Amino acid sequence: MVALVLVCASCTGGPHPPGDTGSGTAQVSSMPTGPTAGERCQKEPVAGVKALRFPSAGAALFGIEAGSGGRGVVLVHGEGSRGACAWWPEIAALADRGFHVLAFDHRCTGWSTCPHDQDVVSDVLKAVTELRRRGAQHVAVVAADTGVPEALDAAARGRSGIDAVVTLSAAAQEGTRPSPAADPPEVRVPALFAVARDDPKAPVALTRAMYRRSSREARRMVVLPAVSGHAQTMLHEDGGDLPQGPFWRRFVAFLRAHTAP
Repeated sequence: MVALVLVCASCTGGPHPPGDTGSGTAQVSSMPTGPTAGERCQKEPVAGVKALRFPSAGAALFGIEAGSGGRGVVLVHGEGSRGACAWWPEIAALADRGFHVLAFDHRCTGWSTCPHDQDVVSDVLKAVTELRRRGAQHVAVVAADTGVPEALDAAARGRSGIDAVVTLSAAAQEGTRPSPAADPPEVRVPALFAVARDDPKAPVALTRAMYRRSSREARRMVVLPAVSGHAQTMLHEDGGDLPQGPFWRRFVAFLRAHTAP
């Protein structure tokens, strides 16, 4: 199992919410009273895309929700201050295709608070629980870059509430975020592993190691051609602002198949 006791390098990666010093047990009430998703991501408001807050193991997490219904998708970001905003195009695109979507800022990133406890796996699990509380019946977790190991660890836990998992460009260790290279967790839910052939941050061998530790009955591995990009950019095969192309369609089909009510 991947070790997930770490020092949060991303504490400097984004502004803390008003009232949070980053030095104690966070409370949900310490979050901004009326933040919007557009304000967090510095984007124009999008109809149906809204902000929310929820607690997680001493932290108060900021989230972005879109869509409704039983087909849930939790989006886990990689390292850096963009946090949930890294998924901005995909949030609306998935909601338009009938999914109930929740992206969130990990603790010590963006508008989430920064307690001493850096249990990022709890953040993933709490996001799944929150989305189920809001009406999702089946939930897939999609993780990119350095967000992959915590998503896999969450999916490997019993009674996680995770029905499927997708990894996009599992990155080798970078900064203080962990890498699943040494001992990938054994994932027993349907899983789709995707990586570009020439991605210098995400070795194909690393993705293959995770694939081999997943359930034989419901696993897929996709190695995209060179210059397909890294993480979310693999979903934008024409380089445009909106996700589209053959892999995007395969990605959506996988999510649809494993979040069916």
